[in-house]
Amino acid sequence: HPRDAVGAAYIRAEDTSHPLESANAASIATLAWMDPLVRKGARQPLHESDIWPLATVDTAAAIHNRFALHWTAECAKPTPILARAIWRTFRSEIITALCLNVVGAALNLLQPWIVKSIVEYLQQGDLAVPQTSMGISSGYGLAGLLASASFLSITTGDYAQTLAAQIGCNAKSIFVDAVFLKTLALSGSAKAMLTSGDVVTMTTVDSEKMLLGFWYGFFALVCPVSLIVIMILM
Repeated sequence: HPRDAVGAAYIRAEDTSHPLESANAASIATLAWMDPLVRKGARQPLHESDIWPLATVDTAAAIHNRFALHWTAECAKPTPILARAIWRTFRSEIITALCLNVVGAALNLLQPWIVKSIVEYLQQGDLAVPQTSMGISSGYGLAGLLASASFLSITTGDYAQTLAAQIGCNAKSIFVDAVFLKTLALSGSAKAMLTSGDVVTMTTVDSEKMLLGFWYGFFALVCPVSLIVIMILM
């Protein structure tokens, strides 16, 4: 029916599922699932209704259930540690993001070596079989290797940063959710000792530190190692 077709054209993005729930591996790796939103933003200003809802695994309820399992086990110990519970909740995501950052850094370190080999190839253009530091005597091969390394380093770096931001947002949600539930469970005497400023600080400033910690924490681990490797290679 024509009226149904018109109505279908005005379905809000917030009423649909998140693209990540149906995207393939290539779309996730290259962030191609965001292309429709980028194209729409290029044509007209975006509105809140243009943004998809959270993926099911990123909702507060799903994250709460994941964290509660590890936090309950942590509370059974003499000295519960919040960081350990968060680590166990996002262990696979953290390891994946760290590995991607390491791969991206390694590819970045590889590119100067490839450029050096290209320069050596150009300097020995008169020789039948030019000798390069990488052992590759084909100029096209070196150019293709440089392009591939550059593309892969950018792709892995972007996806690692996206994954780190996702982990940070989920950790922030856990922190805000835990503070909210704790304030509801406090007794009257305990609430009298807790000011509204303390609650606001924990749900805003402290939770934001959790987000930024995951966002920049991987750089704090990978960059010093990369610097040491550069100094050794020099």
